[in-house]
Amino acid sequence: MKFCPNCGKQVKEDATFCPNCGHKFVQKNQKPILQPEPKPSQKFCPNCGKTVKSNAEFCPNCGEAMSAKAKQVQASQNQQPSGMPTSNQVKPTPQPQPTTNRRTTQKKQVDPKKAKKIGWGIGIAAIILAAGGATFFTIQNQRNAHPFEAKSSKSAKVKKSKSHKKSTSDSDALSKLKNKDLSSKQQAALVVAYASKRYKKNEDWANALSNLQSKKATIYTPGSYTFGKHDVDSPDNGNLYVVSPSVGYTVDGQDVTFVDTDGDGTPISFNKIISKLDGEFSKSDINDIARNVVFSSKMASNHSNSSDSDSHKSSKSLWNSNQKNDLSDYMKYFGEQMHQDDYKEYDGHTPLEINSGVKYPDVFKEKTFKLNGHSINIGWNPDVTKGDSKYDYNVVAIFNYDKGAAEFHITYLFCYDKDGNPVVLVDQTTNGDDIGVNRTENKYLNAAFEKIANHETPDMSEDFDK
Repeated sequence: MKFCPNCGKQVKEDATFCPNCGHKFVQKNQKPILQPEPKPSQKFCPNCGKTVKSNAEFCPNCGEAMSAKAKQVQASQNQQPSGMPTSNQVKPTPQPQPTTNRRTTQKKQVDPKKAKKIGWGIGIAAIILAAGGATFFTIQNQRNAHPFEAKSSKSAKVKKSKSHKKSTSDSDALSKLKNKDLSSKQQAALVVAYASKRYKKNEDWANALSNLQSKKATIYTPGSYTFGKHDVDSPDNGNLYVVSPSVGYTVDGQDVTFVDTDGDGTPISFNKIISKLDGEFSKSDINDIARNVVFSSKMASNHSNSSDSDSHKSSKSLWNSNQKNDLSDYMKYFGEQMHQDDYKEYDGHTPLEINSGVKYPDVFKEKTFKLNGHSINIGWNPDVTKGDSKYDYNVVAIFNYDKGAAEFHITYLFCYDKDGNPVVLVDQTTNGDDIGVNRTENKYLNAAFEKIANHETPDMSEDFDK
């Protein structure tokens, strides 16, 4: 088989004309060569079958003459002696460059008219880009100069919202207060704040809150009091507090009961009060109110009633509920400063069991107490009066800290001696039949108890670590 040099179609070996384009073949012995589909403006060498340019005079692969003129030149070259060129000799056309190079060359040759149009287009585009860029930067500069002008109201709302969220989620949230950690003054602040919201018709509560938010105000602890015709006594496990002649409250363990001239209300826990006030008051708000609370067991003249005789009797005692509350507050502060944050207080009812296994105050009757090696007469006596000879050491408050390791503990016994002097004893006994105690050498604790015994407020601003 062979190929037509004109159209590239495959034809029979003995064909004289191409059945596709009619090209006349020159009979010549040659091996058929498979050719690819021709492209427009191309032809094929009849000798080797390679694709050649349509205007090529000679095949660049085998040198076959591709036109009549080329064949004449080739024939004359074959007759001419070697090295003797004739004047009419025609030089073969040089082989064309590869297609890729020709295309690259063609791309570099740009029509001047087209180049002019392209230049105008680039210039216009540059002007548009410059104008757009100037506009963009002008707008940006205006925004930078007044970044919040367009969204001032919205930004304010977002900022306010975030601030509110922070106040209810950080360490100042009221929910951080726990009942077991509350001081008596914090309890009073919570009670007054809650009652002013709960009992809005009674102006005494609102007035009490207003006073405590701006200045110091006294809450009385008489032991018993008559609100109108309703007599109220301190509960066995707590105290009675008189806020005004017509309103007050009692604290019994973890519950508080509001009282007024109509009688007692329903008990509510301090944790419940905290949850009710959370979001309306912060921890700082309650602490600010608590700092203005002043407790007194001696009733003012405008609070006097039938319980005055009881109040007068209690004034003879060396120890009262006001002092008890002050000591409780100080021991919380003392524990923080000493890095002993878990002091437990004997509540006057449930025995206080410590790491060594003994229970206060039961142990006063069960074992012998020795001070500096000498036996002493010591016992629980919170109602001690001056000149009371019941014990050598009358214990009015007990606080214990268990160190964690078995049997190790620090137990403070706050006492009045038989002469009415305040004394702080410490028990760190771990074993044996007797309980050995010593006077504490902690100057801060001694000074604080002496002030409380003299009805003064102890200093809670000192830093023990300095």
